[in-house]
Amino acid sequence: MADHAMATALVDSTSSGTVVSEAVLTQILAQLESLTISQQVLQAKLDNLTNPGARPTTAQITTPGTSASPVTTANGSFSSSYPGSPPAATTNFGLSPPASLLQRVPVPQDREKVLYPQRVILTTYPDQTGIRPVPLQWGAQDPKVRGPVVPSRLPASIKLRNAIGAHSGSYSIYRALAIALESDVDPGVELACSKAAVEPVWFLPGVAERFKISEGLLRRALFEDTGGMYPELITRPDIKVFLPPIGNLTVYIFGKPEYMSDPSKELTLRVHDECNGSDVFGSDICTCKPYLIFAIEECIRCAQRGGVGVVVYFRKEGRALGEVTKYLVYNLRKRGGDSADKYFKSTEMIAGVKDMRFQALMPDVLHWLGIQKIDNMISMSDMKYNAIVQSGIPILKRYDIPDHLIPPDSRVEIDAKIASGYFSSGKVITQEDLVKTVGRAWEETEH
Repeated sequence: MADHAMATALVDSTSSGTVVSEAVLTQILAQLESLTISQQVLQAKLDNLTNPGARPTTAQITTPGTSASPVTTANGSFSSSYPGSPPAATTNFGLSPPASLLQRVPVPQDREKVLYPQRVILTTYPDQTGIRPVPLQWGAQDPKVRGPVVPSRLPASIKLRNAIGAHSGSYSIYRALAIALESDVDPGVELACSKAAVEPVWFLPGVAERFKISEGLLRRALFEDTGGMYPELITRPDIKVFLPPIGNLTVYIFGKPEYMSDPSKELTLRVHDECNGSDVFGSDICTCKPYLIFAIEECIRCAQRGGVGVVVYFRKEGRALGEVTKYLVYNLRKRGGDSADKYFKSTEMIAGVKDMRFQALMPDVLHWLGIQKIDNMISMSDMKYNAIVQSGIPILKRYDIPDHLIPPDSRVEIDAKIASGYFSSGKVITQEDLVKTVGRAWEETEH
């Protein structure tokens, strides 16, 4: 199983090999709580001495009953006592103190001291005192044996971290805003179908080995091209796990989930890359939405025949170039003559490349789900097909999108893709034919 870049689910218990016992951790947390209270008392006295005219605050000191420190459960797992924290189904470290405390701190600068009473810690190093990452047995099938992924930077857990990054990428940013603005945001979503939300987790030595480069080079490249966002990629070579900020993925399962790992059952699959303009708002410049709907219908038919259908929805907007770049390409196409022979060239002129989706890592989630073969692949992409087959999962049949589902303006996209090598069950298109396939011009569109 190609699981070096596998997506892992967080569990609500630490591994049996965790070196921190419950008693020791509880003692550490109690001492941290006492130190925090003492620091807040001293800070309040200092503020009164240096700024006697300032508006007094009445509750900058937490009490044991309202402490926002993480606590340990009977099995040694971490949980949070903070209001509005995510459900305890995951190993969770809260980020904010109790709402009752924040409500009594009206002055912005005082609020900042309560939220972040400790000094700023930019990075950590493996030889610092107390550094003891929670052990991980990467590749273990049992999540309890593998151990939890712990990227938390709270004072009580920063020295236990065994991963670089933050859970749920964008969630960490919006949660930071919610804390700073005292917003009570509920990220819960009601689900109408069976699905699994998965986050990517990279085991850096394994990823480097797969791409035949050194781990050091991989770390340096990730550090440099993320604007130095994660300095511990350089300073913490002992931490081998990285949570890349590339967006999560969602697996929609039609039929019984256990059928995914049963090779005797028929399996229909679509790997779909996000297209907000088409998937959500119905733009007809591409075939993303009609292809996705067609795939869902085929997945349902497969389940009705006694098999299982799977749609894996990746957040790779605009071929992983992003929505801003995609719309710049659209503008160039519509203002400069939208013909199939210029389709890929337009993207290259704006972004410098045709595609940034890096499909080599895409099949990992299929292996993680236990998929051993694919009977029906609802995709024309040669890159997706090659990545899946080369990872060891055979594909028995491929489907292209039926002609009657192709919007007129997206004929440019389809013909360009077929001519470049995308799968087609019948139509053959030459480079000479591409000039004849033309989309709507800017002047033909109502503005």
